[in-house]
Amino acid sequence: MASTKVQRIMTQPINLIFRFLQSKARIQIWLFEQKDL
Repeated sequence: MASTKVQRIMTQPINLIFRFLQSKARIQIWLFEQKDL
């Protein structure tokens, strides 16, 4: 039971970092498209 709690705590920041990287990549692509125009 304790191990599952630890896994949940560990996966939360990973999900946040993954979401942040996805949004950052989207912003970079959008900025690149704006520069192209």
